[in-house]
Amino acid sequence: MNHYVKWRLSITRFAFPSERGIDFGSNKRTFAEIFVTTRMLKIKKLYGFMLQGFLPLFMMTFCICLFIVLMQFLWRFIDDLVGKGLEISVIAELFFYAALTMVPLALPLSILLASLMLFGNLGERFELTAMKSSGVSLLKAMRPLMVLIALVAVGAF
Repeated sequence: MNHYVKWRLSITRFAFPSERGIDFGSNKRTFAEIFVTTRMLKIKKLYGFMLQGFLPLFMMTFCICLFIVLMQFLWRFIDDLVGKGLEISVIAELFFYAALTMVPLALPLSILLASLMLFGNLGERFELTAMKSSGVSLLKAMRPLMVLIALVAVGAF
């Protein structure tokens, strides 16, 4: 056997180790197991990336939507509050309870706006294109957001 054939056999054994397995200390794992594990880690990183982008936007849009709804409440009932001699603590308590009743109005708006902003930013920076070209479907990319939104919906209502 000449040197070229020996070299090709050694390259073939190295490039396709699924028959023999790779020895990582005491663990002997096949190439398919390693590929699936690294693929799952990349998907988990993608999930974390999506949640890290969504949560700050969600909190920001929730505060803004709640503020807008509270200002609408204030403008509707300003005549009943002005000139009555109410203390600041009573008005603050009224705003607190009004804010609690306005959460179901502000929550869907903030979820919609945050998701639109997130996917708009991802599309603008061509990260959606990179996800699609690496074989990740749009539904798989949206999965952590769907789970989070389902948990928020169950917790809020």
